[in-house]
Amino acid sequence: RLKRGALYSCCRDQDKNVLVLGQHLDDLAESFLMAAMFNGRLSTMKAKYLVNNGDLRVIRPLIYTREKQTKDFAYSQGMPVIAENCPACYEAPKEREHIKKLLAREESLFPTLFRSIQNALVPLMSPECQDELNSIRTTLLTKNHRLANSNSKDAVAWRAKHQKSQQVSGRAFRQNKQQLTSTTSNGLTEEDSVGQDSQREDLDSLHISG
Repeated sequence: RLKRGALYSCCRDQDKNVLVLGQHLDDLAESFLMAAMFNGRLSTMKAKYLVNNGDLRVIRPLIYTREKQTKDFAYSQGMPVIAENCPACYEAPKEREHIKKLLAREESLFPTLFRSIQNALVPLMSPECQDELNSIRTTLLTKNHRLANSNSKDAVAWRAKHQKSQQVSGRAFRQNKQQLTSTTSNGLTEEDSVGQDSQREDLDSLHISG
């Protein structure tokens, strides 16, 4: 925030009304995962926005460009490349470095990873979309909190229905798993055994997600 404020001040001192930032697709993907994993929010850097005062427009023209592309271009043009971290930072961003390594590992297994992430992030790059998501999130949290702590008939019915749904799901899970466990493996073909193992895994994942 201090760096961003300094950039805003510099633009105003120079009588400029547009600030161009160089964040790329890798930055947006990292910011998205950090927001989801550490803050529980669906958000990323905006493609463009107006600052609160309304006198300065911020744009990010490289949001569809990979970090490697920007680095290769800088080297080809003899431009300076900062290898580790922004010199204005006091220490390396540990969380972002961790996410960067995670994405690199996953991309080695799924080469189209960043293309998929880009498609998923397009709506979140819009300020209007982020405002709408925040509004929906606040509304749902308020509603659930009110129902969970209210003694009205609607709230009591909601809690009872929620508890019954959990009980039914748990009972069905235990019955199905017991049935699979008690089934003898004698006479099963290899294909049957694989199918049974797969069904057990599906039940386990269902139980965990519930």
